[in-house]
Amino acid sequence: MTAKTQVSARNYDKLIEDLVSKIKLEAKPFTKCDPLSIARRSSRALDDYEFFAKTYFPHHITRPFGAWHREIIDATQIPKTITAIAGPRAHGKTIIVADTRPIWLMLRGNIKFYVAACADELLATERTGSIAAELAHNERLLMDFGPQLPSVWADSDFITRRGCRFLARGYKQTIRGLTHGSYRPDYIVVDDLENHLATNPRIAQEKKDFVREECFGALPLENDRGVVIWLGNLTHADSALAYFKKDCEDDPDNPFLRFILAKAILEDGTPLWPEGYTIQDLENIKRAMGTIGFERHFMMNPITEGIKFKSDWFAYYETLPDSFDYIVTYCDPSLSSKKTADYKAIITLGMANGKYYLLDAWIRRASINAMLLRLYELDKLYHTRIFMESVLWQKVLWEFIPPLSESQGYLLPVSGVENRIAKDQRIEAITPIFEWGWLLFPKTKSKDLSILQEQLLAFPQHPNDDGPDALAGALDCLKNHSYPMEYRAIKSKARFRL
Repeated sequence: MTAKTQVSARNYDKLIEDLVSKIKLEAKPFTKCDPLSIARRSSRALDDYEFFAKTYFPHHITRPFGAWHREIIDATQIPKTITAIAGPRAHGKTIIVADTRPIWLMLRGNIKFYVAACADELLATERTGSIAAELAHNERLLMDFGPQLPSVWADSDFITRRGCRFLARGYKQTIRGLTHGSYRPDYIVVDDLENHLATNPRIAQEKKDFVREECFGALPLENDRGVVIWLGNLTHADSALAYFKKDCEDDPDNPFLRFILAKAILEDGTPLWPEGYTIQDLENIKRAMGTIGFERHFMMNPITEGIKFKSDWFAYYETLPDSFDYIVTYCDPSLSSKKTADYKAIITLGMANGKYYLLDAWIRRASINAMLLRLYELDKLYHTRIFMESVLWQKVLWEFIPPLSESQGYLLPVSGVENRIAKDQRIEAITPIFEWGWLLFPKTKSKDLSILQEQLLAFPQHPNDDGPDALAGALDCLKNHSYPMEYRAIKSKARFRL
């Protein structure tokens, strides 16, 4: 299913022209155009929305429907409700709920007054204008259902020949009290109401009230007709959609409020829409957008950067001192075997001239063996003291260390430490070191360093905090556990560090 392009006053005409060209190119007339074929095809289409969408909108429906789409279709058929759907971008929400399904419902006679409500009237007109473009230029629709538009129409407000009105409205415009003959709005889609840059709590509250009061208040008086469907992404904690989510959580038994939250990657590590995206596809999107952007737009995690760690606190070095007073490495092994397990994180710090230098960051979803081999590499490279939480180190030691120590020729010199403070508190406690400029990062960024900085900037909202936790552990070990090290040989090719 195709993704939306943002509309503006400058590009509106171009967007509609491009859509018309795409419709003419891909929705070509059916080869079977005799009356019997038309009757059979149109009859099946009016009984089966998925068949209708795939048959008449090949330019939109480019991938198979998934269970996620059927869930939102079922959820948005419950009358006299506000159903909010917070779901990942480019997963078909708008194409189904706001574009193709209203045409199907109109042709069936199920709706009489469709309202597209957006941040402003132009954005809403892009929705109704897209529907008008389909009705005017889609040869497949015209062949099977005949002309639906009057001879003259406006993209923002038109009435089809089946008596259904399509109207565009901005959130500051009135919807309550609007009628189309004897009909009130009975299918209201709220979309593009806000973006992740809109962080004003007052405006967010206004927009939430617009949906709950203005949109819901516009529905027919009958109890069995009319729905409000709110589409969006949870891109900010102070968004209207986030506020509505809280309303639903605070009043879980309210039959009129419904909230559906869908993440592109499920808890078991599989895609929400496997027919549309593989895990590799989503990982590629994540690499392109960055973790924070992906979390906002695909995982519905409204991360705000700079809550605890500010970007302008990050200081950098171009060259290293000739020597260090101490060098330590701290490892957070993340022993979970789940697909969604945390990253394994290893941070190596050196201390010189009262400053902390980040010498190495290794933050990956990797095997225990890969992690231990990296620790051996760091030990050989920096002759570093290595630390790990005592309980975790004991688990790693007895299972994985013996065979590796044989191949490496010595036992990995790891010291166990006890963490008596909660992880979030440990991480937050290092913020003064950043603010004072005492911690220096390498000027050249590796992928692992980028992950560390993303996790720090988004803490405590980032789904992973292993990098910051390992960094906090390394800083603590530098302050509290650094002292000269001694060696004692145990075999001709082995050594043990006390």
